Amino acid sequence: MLNVEPSVGPDSVSLAELNGTTYNISWAPLIREKSYGKVILYDVKEELLLRGARQKRSPISSRTLKTTATFVILYDLPRCSQYHVSVRAYTNAGPGPYSQPMVLETSSEYDFRASSVPMPTKNVLFAWLLPNRLVTANLQK
Repeated sequence: MLNVEPSVGPDSVSLAELNGTTYNISWAPLIREKSYGKVILYDVKEELLLRGARQKRSPISSRTLKTTATFVILYDLPRCSQYHVSVRAYTNAGPGPYSQPMVLETSSEYDFRASSVPMPTKNVLFAWLLPNRLVTANLQK
């Protein structure tokens, strides 16, 4: 038996939103022909790229989770954030490469439904609700 790390990352990585801050990350098991041995562990990397209006070229923060299953649940992710999520497999020889990163975008806690109000010609009034207050903008041509 070869003592070589896996040659590829897991396939079919998928993201499913359970609520606005909780996501299920799952993937297909790595087959033995690509893992060169029995997979003993998966490593899930979560890299925060954007939080609100703050974005940088390199990740703002990063964490890894280890599991023997083919899924993890990410809890309490900040709203209005963007992540790269990737997975790699470990054998007794060591870790293989990460899968292609998937983009995970958490949703906003606000409902952005807008309404219109009849106004004199050449005026538009936009209105939306934020928690505990009404916001309006009156645009004129």
